[in-house]
Amino acid sequence: MHINKTVNPLGNKKDHYDAVIIGAGIGGLVCGCYLAKAGMKVLILEKNIKPGGYCTSFKIDGFVFDMLSLQSCGKNDEFGKIIYELGIDRDVTIKRMDLSIAIIAPDYKIKIFSEAEKTIDNLSSIFPEHAKEIGKFFYFIENVSWYKLCNEGRKISFRDFLMNFFKKNNGLMSMFELLMSQIGVPISELSVISAVTYIRNLILSGGYYVENGVQNLADAFALKFKKLGGELMCAACADGIEIKGGQVEGVKYSRGKFVSSKYVISNCDASNTFLKLIDTNLAGEMLTKKIKNMKVSNSAFMMLCLLKKECLVDDCQQFWCCLNSYDDYRDMKRLTNSNFLGHIYCNRYAHQNINQPLYDGISIGTYVPYIDTSYWSDGQRKSLEKKLLDRIETIIPCFRKNILKKIVLTPTFFEKFTGNKEGALRGFAPYCDQIGEEIISIKTKFRNLFLSSHWVVMPFGESGLPMTAFVGKSAAKIIFKRFAQNEGKR
Repeated sequence: MHINKTVNPLGNKKDHYDAVIIGAGIGGLVCGCYLAKAGMKVLILEKNIKPGGYCTSFKIDGFVFDMLSLQSCGKNDEFGKIIYELGIDRDVTIKRMDLSIAIIAPDYKIKIFSEAEKTIDNLSSIFPEHAKEIGKFFYFIENVSWYKLCNEGRKISFRDFLMNFFKKNNGLMSMFELLMSQIGVPISELSVISAVTYIRNLILSGGYYVENGVQNLADAFALKFKKLGGELMCAACADGIEIKGGQVEGVKYSRGKFVSSKYVISNCDASNTFLKLIDTNLAGEMLTKKIKNMKVSNSAFMMLCLLKKECLVDDCQQFWCCLNSYDDYRDMKRLTNSNFLGHIYCNRYAHQNINQPLYDGISIGTYVPYIDTSYWSDGQRKSLEKKLLDRIETIIPCFRKNILKKIVLTPTFFEKFTGNKEGALRGFAPYCDQIGEEIISIKTKFRNLFLSSHWVVMPFGESGLPMTAFVGKSAAKIIFKRFAQNEGKR
């Protein structure tokens, strides 16, 4: 039998791999690309029929709705470096977007831009007496080193950090609380490291979009992985990770099948990894308790709407409609109140179909608790849908009657689609006491079992897709170093 030594240096048999990756989200795809590029024989198992995880798109009559916004794709950004190192930029068109966000509060309307100077000018015009402090704040955000931030700010809340700049202005404090509301953690408990990362990605790195949708980005990573000699198996759900003597031996999948592997990399939910795929007796009481007690990030109730373009009057890509400075998405009262009290986010990220110039796409949604599967029945779903549309019409009149088609997504959908606990949109929530590699790291207690997803808690906190890709690359670097050392001993 001919063995390709480039992608199979050990001459492994058909059902034995150097590495098996569970999950073809961006973390798994990036990790797989780097391992395959290094010459390892790699298999990725993906439970869905297509790769990408949250890096995916939905279509309504030719309009493409992205499930996430994209940042840090410049050549000098961490995610951008990965894109260019792997040559992904040659397979997809990624363009920088002149991002603008209108935050509409009861007392004011503020615009945030993907340029620091424009944002500073806008905030200074609204809070002229604090123009100097605003400039100092953004100078610090742009210039502070990660080493200094991670070492000195690890247990500092974003609220305490803000007090160093704006303690005499409740309006500015409230504005930054609104800006952080998408993370879903009150600023009194939010890690300043995660907040700074978020602002850097949102304002300094700016927004990007992939031509024809972010699913094309995931597909490009999958194609690159295959070209490098990797094997991607979709509709193949992992059922268990085989561990003997404290070391991984392979992965069970698709109800009865087994593939052996020297290394296993889990790119799926941490709860799924340690509480389902691994025997809890092996995981141990301490690790099991830690995973169960960790707070996950928020989920969402979302509507993807195709509507007549004539009803959209503002040129902003996003609208945030906020009735108060902080929206506790876990508070059930905001769902049961006759008037919905939570924040509503409207994103114009749909990609225009040139054959339908009179139509446009917009997604509207709010962050919500998971509760349970029965809660999101048709009755509750329709009730919340009505409340959101009532609120959005205070900003965009006649929005409801201009909707041509829509898709409604609930936390139970996100849980089923991604496998994330409680339909979490990211990983663990970036509370001050949940930041740091020693909490959930790339390396695990089991030999040759690694993590490569946004469930890894990095020192710089939660920051969406860029961090997930960075974790995938970091995992590949650690694994190949060990792989090369072991081969050198043979």
